[in-house]
Amino acid sequence: MTEEKREPSAIVKIGAWFLALISAVLGIVAAHMAASFFESEPDKPAKTAKASAPAAPTKQYLPDPHYIMKEGPAYGYRRQSGDATEIVMIYYMGEKDGRHQVMEENAGSMLVYECVLPCRYFKAMIFSDLDEPAIEVKRYETQPGSMIDKIMTDLMHKDIECCAIFRIRGKQYLAWFDEKKGQILTSWEKTLAEKKANETVDIETPASVTKPPYKGCKLIFIPNIDGAPPSTSSWSCPKSSVPGAAG
Repeated sequence: MTEEKREPSAIVKIGAWFLALISAVLGIVAAHMAASFFESEPDKPAKTAKASAPAAPTKQYLPDPHYIMKEGPAYGYRRQSGDATEIVMIYYMGEKDGRHQVMEENAGSMLVYECVLPCRYFKAMIFSDLDEPAIEVKRYETQPGSMIDKIMTDLMHKDIECCAIFRIRGKQYLAWFDEKKGQILTSWEKTLAEKKANETVDIETPASVTKPPYKGCKLIFIPNIDGAPPSTSSWSCPKSSVPGAAG
């Protein structure tokens, strides 16, 4: 007696077909999600070592002055002369209209250097007689490390004090050298008096005050940021004219 083959029922066929369809759909969805994931997540760079903390800033110090000695108003600098090194004494004459002068005494003559900071170029004047024009005037480019370069560097760092004061017949003078006029002397006492006379002090008054509060006062215009009329006026007045300010 033979066994009869039974064909699967329609319900079983539909169930199998439905399962296959679900599997296919899930596969497509999974593939789509995987593609979206890799598209939205770009390749990340390889991790690098954690950067170390920046070093604490070092405290800045000005370099030491280049002069090696000081005698009164004179400053000593080294200068190479052939195989020997000599020490040259320099006097700082001061500043005028942005120009700085230093003087070197040399075998009875005066060698004066003049330049405008930072002194990439300088003028050298030689005077044999202080009351006569310079006998020689030349201009040079400042060489790094030269004596004049070191002097002017000290000037910029304010390592050299102003100014050399010369005593002539019991009186003190400041000196300045002009290539056509020679040495020009100015009384030190007169210079101090002029400096003191030019000192000013600021005075505030009500805005209604239109006349200077003291002799020689000048109005300082200070506009208000909001454009409103100022409530006070500021005046720059000579100290000598303001009671109690001169002291």
